[in-house]
Amino acid sequence: MPTSTPAEITANLHSLQAQLYARQSILHFAHAAVSTLLALTAAGAAAKMHWDYTLEELPWTMGVIALATGLFVYGATRYVLGRRQLERELMLYAQLTTLRKGLGLDDPAHLQP
Repeated sequence: MPTSTPAEITANLHSLQAQLYARQSILHFAHAAVSTLLALTAAGAAAKMHWDYTLEELPWTMGVIALATGLFVYGATRYVLGRRQLERELMLYAQLTTLRKGLGLDDPAHLQP
């Protein structure tokens, strides 16, 4: 296993910190939550329309059902993307903590003069 220079280790540390700074999983989870709430609202509206209205309003009801289905699919897709991104971020965070431990950045004894 080749040894790395301190400059390479520091560059790797900064690279890992920059990759973890974005936190794309939060964006995916937020999109999934909002679209799921909107889908539930649309599904409730479609159920109310189906229950109350006559067959003349059937195209509107089908449109709202299609909208709710699309929002559910979009929410599920964003949730799956968020889980994948979270797994990647957890792997990078484990590498970051290992690197910080190797550099002694979290050890108070190394930080004292």
